[in-house]
Amino acid sequence: MNKLIFAFAILTLSVWTAAAQTTNGTTRPTYGIFPADAVDVDVRNGALWVVGGEPGPDGYEIWQRSGNGWTKVSGGAFRIAIGGNGSPWIVNSKGAVFQRAGNEWRPIPAPQGYRVVDIAVDAVGDVWMITDGGTVYQWTGTGWKSDIALNAGFEINSVPNAGVVQAIDRTGKFWTRQGSNWVIAKDAIRGTEIGYERVALDFDGTKWGITDKGRLKKVGEQQAFEINPTKPSVTTPQTAVQPLKISIKQRGAYLGRVEVYAIDPSGQKSSLYSIGERGGGVDVDYTVTAAARTGKKIRIDLFFANLSSHYQPVYQALVPSDGANTVCYQMLGEIAKPWAESCDKNAPSYRTRHITFKNQAGFNAQMNLMYFVEQKINGVSVPIAKMTDGPIVGFLFDSEFFMPDDYMPSMPVTLIITAFATTKNDLFNTKFDMKGTDSPCYKVWGTIVSPQAGPC
Repeated sequence: MNKLIFAFAILTLSVWTAAAQTTNGTTRPTYGIFPADAVDVDVRNGALWVVGGEPGPDGYEIWQRSGNGWTKVSGGAFRIAIGGNGSPWIVNSKGAVFQRAGNEWRPIPAPQGYRVVDIAVDAVGDVWMITDGGTVYQWTGTGWKSDIALNAGFEINSVPNAGVVQAIDRTGKFWTRQGSNWVIAKDAIRGTEIGYERVALDFDGTKWGITDKGRLKKVGEQQAFEINPTKPSVTTPQTAVQPLKISIKQRGAYLGRVEVYAIDPSGQKSSLYSIGERGGGVDVDYTVTAAARTGKKIRIDLFFANLSSHYQPVYQALVPSDGANTVCYQMLGEIAKPWAESCDKNAPSYRTRHITFKNQAGFNAQMNLMYFVEQKINGVSVPIAKMTDGPIVGFLFDSEFFMPDDYMPSMPVTLIITAFATTKNDLFNTKFDMKGTDSPCYKVWGTIVSPQAGPC
């Protein structure tokens, strides 16, 4: 199912209300029932759980509805489903599964070699999940049992009907399990709710949904109701934007290139600085003025020159207008394995989402991606598919693809790996959501007669 475009809220309390928040001197309006962007939701017998808010190393914060407020629960997640006993199951951004036991999260081993991408619990309490390998599994109480391999996509749902679950495959077909059989259904079992990205259905028919703007609502209501809407907000003095000092230390055994852009709130990009042919030991220092930075994000692109003297991206950072006033990155490695990192590992890196491809095989291979950008046609936003033309990567070489500024996180990304001069050149494809993968990595290995590909 489509995911969301998020503007991360700054949250400081362990129990939230939906009163207005303040950030950088501007009063943020209330979000409604849940005072932040939501990623996933589930409900069972009136118990409402939400994944959303601040991102962390394992995903997003986990919240439980408590009366007229919200209680934050430890851990991080990307997907959530409430078990038959009322305890939630979660999938984090690394594809690991956990079950709530008391006040702790109990790890549940996933099928070896796979990442879990979604999870659901049916009406009788059976737990179901799908992996990035395209197989639907059922939890037996001691392990996962493969139920069907149907080229499943990235979503699995359940409804209050006993024993009914549904997985959506990569072609958009609705595979529905009724009893012990899987059949192709005409529609989504939870209904098609226009404007909603995720929907949870309770036993009494109540639906909770997450809109395409990241708002949690009770489906059917015109506006999410507010909790404590009259609570006053406090506006703090706005801090003036400072110049951004950028330092690039070139320590790699290759030629490097640096490009700096300013991106306004509408997504328009303007070039501020560009310099190439920087060999090892030749550093770059550039300062973005306060005027050029005000109200904009500053994007820093680092490239290396490959064996064909073509520049390939090695690092990308996106610094907000209220971010650090000094950033430093160092370019390292050699042509076969170039990389870059922050000079200070304790400082924010601001690195953007990206996909890494590693060749550990005895053959050449190529990674390509299909993603979507938003385009206005007659005033209507329409997703338009784009296809990359990635470099052909040889043994022990890596490549990275940084998601472009205009890509739609609400649409899935399709990854295709092609091998050359092997017994199986159409080697691998999968579909995932960049919102929950935290910059994935894929690789190839094996030989020309037994080529293999999968997650790193």
